[in-house]
Amino acid sequence: MIRLFHRLTPLQKLLCGYLTLLALGWILLNLPVFHSGGSAVIDHLFTATSALTTTGLTTINVADSYSFAGEIVILLLLQIGGIGYMSLAGWLLLESHYGLKSREDEEKEEMVESDYTVPRGSDHRSFLIKLLGFTLACEAIGAVILSVAFSAHGEELPVWKGIFIAVSAFCTAGLHLFDSSLHGFTDNVSVNLTVSALSLAGSFGFLFFVDVYDRLLGHTKRLGVSTRAIFLVMAVSLVGVTATLMFYDPYFNTGGEVDLGLMAGAFQAISTVSTTGFSTVPIDRLSMASTFLLTIFMFIGASPSGTGGGIKNTTAATAFAYLVAVVRRKKDIVLLGARLSQKRVHLAMALLVVNLILVLVAGFALLVGTPDATFAPIFEVVSALGTVGLSLGATGEVDAGGKVLLIALMILGRLGTLSVIMAVLGHSPNSAEHADSGDGDDGDIAIEG
Repeated sequence: MIRLFHRLTPLQKLLCGYLTLLALGWILLNLPVFHSGGSAVIDHLFTATSALTTTGLTTINVADSYSFAGEIVILLLLQIGGIGYMSLAGWLLLESHYGLKSREDEEKEEMVESDYTVPRGSDHRSFLIKLLGFTLACEAIGAVILSVAFSAHGEELPVWKGIFIAVSAFCTAGLHLFDSSLHGFTDNVSVNLTVSALSLAGSFGFLFFVDVYDRLLGHTKRLGVSTRAIFLVMAVSLVGVTATLMFYDPYFNTGGEVDLGLMAGAFQAISTVSTTGFSTVPIDRLSMASTFLLTIFMFIGASPSGTGGGIKNTTAATAFAYLVAVVRRKKDIVLLGARLSQKRVHLAMALLVVNLILVLVAGFALLVGTPDATFAPIFEVVSALGTVGLSLGATGEVDAGGKVLLIALMILGRLGTLSVIMAVLGHSPNSAEHADSGDGDDGDIAIEG
């Protein structure tokens, strides 16, 4: 068995490790001590997958279906998934004495540095310690504020709920311990601001803040093209979604059943763009135009160095730069003053096309299984593939086959569609052909596949 494991490519080893973690979480949630009974085996697998992939879609109510011990298991799964299974596993591959033969060292170094958000040439141990410290600091501050807010709101177990929601928000997981997401906190300033801040911190990613910090201290002359693209796309997305919800959605701008205001619109925009998946309003009450807009930004997703999902905003920016170059009949693809390599552009376009095909195929399959449905199945497919967690209610109504499909999409979305394809085909990435988390000499952008 060990000899067979050594023959696997680094991507295959990480995929096996990920599936092993998922299986372990599933087994634990199936044990009587971890659940309250009445849930099917497939539902426990769905919950474990949703937690580990930091998606947030559920077929059953977490608070009602699992014991306190089960909630701890779920929290651990989403923390492992959010803090970066890939970064941690990549570091373990580098540090472990298994398989570190001289002929494989360079390949594994390139794999970790290019695919799993570890800066090129860095001290991996030091980097991951700083990443862990950043994560725990953000979550601890958020947990304290949320615990106080939940206590003032009269919630039971406010400290535990504060910890759970803080971790879930930073990991952009969207899992919660309430009956209907955060609908009971629509006008609660503390909850809205804290969850939004944690979601943005997690979705921007540690490397984004490192680059900004270095620029502020004068260690670098300018921000990397990846950082600039991330900030620009996120800013435009947040303003666009918030403005659309505020001024064009009847549920927001007419007063309707509740005066939602700017805070609710901004919260939903942040939750969508960061792929966190929390909501303070019923998503199924929004207009079709708003729902379609949310679908687009769920598909685009967050930053490649963060905890969010989607094809990533840098991929969208690269695709846009490519389109501009084609229209203008330019040979060079330029983004924010940086010339992008052809290989990086090809990777971005491949990601875009593969994920679009997955949405179309999976959406059709889910529509076949729910012939009376409208746009909901497509919304759920994009939410699963983008590891978002927003739902129009169709997830809880799909049959076993539909649940398996959504589980597969969540795994693909979290690991990266191209990474999974490469693992299945037995290919290994290298720094020239695959993604990295830094900028090359020609200003290459980070693309995560």
